[in-house]
Amino acid sequence: MEPPLLYAALTGAAAFVCGVFTQSLREFSRGKLHDLCTARGLDDRFGEVLKNRESVLVVTRAATFVLNAACLLLAAGGLGLPLPGHADEAVWRRWETWAEWAAFTAIAVLLLSVLPWTVARVTSEALLARAWPLASVLAKPFAPFVALSNYLDRTMHRLAGRADPDRDDASVLNDELKSVVDEGEREGLLEIDAGRMIRQVIELHDEDVAAVMTPRTAMDTVPATATLEEARELFMARGHSRLPVHGESLDDIRGVLYAKDLLASLGASRAGDGPVPSVAELAREPLFVPDATKLDTLLSRMKTEQTHLALVVDEYGGVAGLVTMEDLLEEIVGEIVDEHDPITEAETGIRRLSAPLPEGDGDPRDRRSRLRAAKVNGTPLPRSFEVEGWVRTDDFNETAGFSLPEDGDFDTLGGFVLSELTRVPNAGETFDWKGVRVTVLEADNRKVDLVRVEDAPPES
Repeated sequence: MEPPLLYAALTGAAAFVCGVFTQSLREFSRGKLHDLCTARGLDDRFGEVLKNRESVLVVTRAATFVLNAACLLLAAGGLGLPLPGHADEAVWRRWETWAEWAAFTAIAVLLLSVLPWTVARVTSEALLARAWPLASVLAKPFAPFVALSNYLDRTMHRLAGRADPDRDDASVLNDELKSVVDEGEREGLLEIDAGRMIRQVIELHDEDVAAVMTPRTAMDTVPATATLEEARELFMARGHSRLPVHGESLDDIRGVLYAKDLLASLGASRAGDGPVPSVAELAREPLFVPDATKLDTLLSRMKTEQTHLALVVDEYGGVAGLVTMEDLLEEIVGEIVDEHDPITEAETGIRRLSAPLPEGDGDPRDRRSRLRAAKVNGTPLPRSFEVEGWVRTDDFNETAGFSLPEDGDFDTLGGFVLSELTRVPNAGETFDWKGVRVTVLEADNRKVDLVRVEDAPPES
């Protein structure tokens, strides 16, 4: 074999191996790699791959490019193919020259690009588990090159106004999962409802309990001084299975009273079996959680504590509200209505006054886009809604197709009104916000209870 062809074969083999490793870093399954490392007693290796794969990938990509270029140049020279600038112009006018280069290019792409990719798809996890120590050692001398690449990457992201690429791995994984869900919906492989639930599960880590809790002002509680009969009547009137028991104020929560404990005690007292306990004595130990607790953390803790209700406290130790297991499940599956509860607009706090929503497949995002498109295309579609002040702005936007801000220092429609006016308004006050007219219908000296949200009339 001629020396150029021998060198081409050696560099080609190196390029092939490097290409397989590069593709393996992009194609590997986290779950399969974790199982493989665990089975081989290499638990630390899985963490090392996840932590340093981007740095090693920068080096292997560059090495693959250099080796591929060297292999192609050596092979072309060894085969006697004419090179640009080193052959007569007449040579490039022959179709045979172009045919030779076309065949050479096709073979090179097949051997140096397609074949490494196909091999990596079936061997990526095994290759990473075995060859990672060698690859990480070989990549260390190129640390300055990796640092320069990361700097350029961050600079380009900032110039484009995109998020910093150096986010934690969990955020990147969440984005990847959401992309997979979106693709599954587009291809018809995943139902819209299933996709929505998967997104909600992923986002549990990003939302805290303050966003889903029943606020302090709307809590149903039992006074510690109430009799068992008074507590029973309150349970019957409110329809709950558990109620917090408070002392002198709502900040003095003594426990949580269960309806089944109350009924058992009432039955025993009517039968004359022993002394009649007080409401405070029947109450169970409450679970207190900070208002910044993430939903997934709370869900796990409630399962561990075997409780369905938690009291939410603020940074000063005051009770801010309560959250139930049902509240957490509704974040995943949507509104849960008991079999004896009628489904009414009052349950959502949103009442449509005009312009029914366009027909769609039930996806809130689809309804919102239809409403906006109709307005943008000039189709008359006036919208008018009466909304309770406690309704969250994101829920209202999804239901009604509006685009009220969701990222301010507020969560509800009432909070939005207070933020815009910077004071507690009186009933009848109106203001416009980006083509939306908001009218305060009911308010007291502390909060906004009811508003009307509608499309602002066009300016004359």
